[in-house]
Amino acid sequence: MVNAKPYHINQRYAYMGFMFIDPEYRGQGVIQNIIETLKNWAKTKHVVEARLLVYHDNLGAIRAYEKSGFKKHTLEIKLEFE
Repeated sequence: MVNAKPYHINQRYAYMGFMFIDPEYRGQGVIQNIIETLKNWAKTKHVVEARLLVYHDNLGAIRAYEKSGFKKHTLEIKLEFE
């Protein structure tokens, strides 16, 4: 669980770090099972929100997360200096 910034609606949320599913196991519901387990655990802690980060061009992961109910929320942008 993470404490949210003061401007967020929910003060605590579950956070999912970067995950990797071996290509051999993709499309078999692994992400959905992980997310369902996280949701069940979070509910026992009275947490009602989960967040994660995903690279914008990782379309397969984005589809998997959206299939589990995640919605795009913010956009992080960066500038690299040479």
